[in-house]
Amino acid sequence: ERTRWHTMSQSLLDNWSDEGCAAAISEAAASPADPSAPNPLKVVLHDLSSAVVRGALEPERLVTVLSDAALVDRALLPRVQSDLADIFWFLGLRIEAEKSDEDGDGAPKQQLLALVAALLQAELVAPELLKARLDPEMLQEAGLVASHADFHRAQVRLNTRALYTQQKYNLLREGSEGYSKLVTELAE
Repeated sequence: ERTRWHTMSQSLLDNWSDEGCAAAISEAAASPADPSAPNPLKVVLHDLSSAVVRGALEPERLVTVLSDAALVDRALLPRVQSDLADIFWFLGLRIEAEKSDEDGDGAPKQQLLALVAALLQAELVAPELLKARLDPEMLQEAGLVASHADFHRAQVRLNTRALYTQQKYNLLREGSEGYSKLVTELAE
């Protein structure tokens, strides 16, 4: 049975060994990228993360597969980390949209936060990557920031400083393009 949360059947998840999961991840990563189709690795990771969110798969089982170097090639880890950060962002948006449509019990959000916490504890996702991609509210709920308001304020300050601070040039040190050229122009 398919729902809006997943494309993998429950029986496939129940009978899926860790080696089978790792093989699917490796095969998806190795498959050629078709620009018109979704990224196969992202699809597999999304399906597995969605299974965790809906409670069909334990977060520890996914963490076990991703952390075992014999099952998942370490060269894939940066790509997996980036894809997982994107998937967590997307699932967070989906959960918030569905929560506003229907008053749920909050279990999917708790499952997502448990998955994020388990992956952080196993050091499979970098906190800096999550801070760059997730919403401040989710970062606070995951325990990555103390206050989402303070984090947002700091982000705004950094962006303002980076984008709107005027650069100062030292005309005395710039030789022919600096003070000497200014004096020459004024003397003429």
